Amino acid sequence: MQSMTEAEAKKRQAEVDSIEDRMKSRVETLIEEHDRALRHADDYYSAVQKELLLDQNKLKDELAKKTKLQTRVDKKLSAAEQEKKRLSEALQEAQQKLPELQKQQHDYKQTKIVVRSPHNRSKSTNTNGTSLFYLSYKWCISAHYYPSLKAKRNYIQVYFNTFVHLSHCYISLEQGFPKCGAASRGCARGKM
Repeated sequence: MQSMTEAEAKKRQAEVDSIEDRMKSRVETLIEEHDRALRHADDYYSAVQKELLLDQNKLKDELAKKTKLQTRVDKKLSAAEQEKKRLSEALQEAQQKLPELQKQQHDYKQTKIVVRSPHNRSKSTNTNGTSLFYLSYKWCISAHYYPSLKAKRNYIQVYFNTFVHLSHCYISLEQGFPKCGAASRGCARGKM
């Protein structure tokens, strides 16, 4: 009986040893799988972190470029506004001088009519005592000044139109339109 008990004890011990070996093997497999999963998670985390850093640097660069562009556009806009103010003042000044110049032109035409009429050719003065030489001199001065005033008005009009165009370009840039559509006409923003 004792030999049977010993045999059963050995059998049980062998089964226990077998179960322990399987458990150790299973634990080692689980540890290896766990280590593999942990390495994979670490690799994935570091890859995501690198990608985030790259994206962050790219966004910083884009922000710096946009800030520089915004600064440049603001400078151009303020310069255009100053130019508009200067030109509108010059236009207002020209408009104030225009009636006087038109009066001078009218006086010249009247003087010309008086000088050319055969009745008054022999006279050296007109009806109010002003010499015809003085009136013709005054007319020459006004005739010389009037075209330059017209040229200034045209100059002011060109710069005013340029300001209006730059304002539209700036507005389209703020609204996210890539081009103003005037690159073919030499628009500075269309070439950016």
